[in-house]
Amino acid sequence: MLSVGEMLNDPHVRARNMVVEVEHARLGKTRALGTPIKFSATPTAVTRAAPVLGQHTRELLGEYGYSDAEIAQLAASGDVVIATGG
Repeated sequence: MLSVGEMLNDPHVRARNMVVEVEHARLGKTRALGTPIKFSATPTAVTRAAPVLGQHTRELLGEYGYSDAEIAQLAASGDVVIATGG
């Protein structure tokens, strides 16, 4: 049984990309779990950190046809969360 620290530095874990470094919007460089299942014909990779609450709200609502004014109104009313800053 390995401790968390030992597991993060285990050569097998590192070789299999089970723990990867990603850039987080607020935390900067951090570690995240890599993909646990490996397929030779369809490789996967974790390329970014999980978003912060509201990080993509404006972009997604725009893709669904909401205007900037409608998005601002939804945010002002508290119906949606839009992240501010990085």
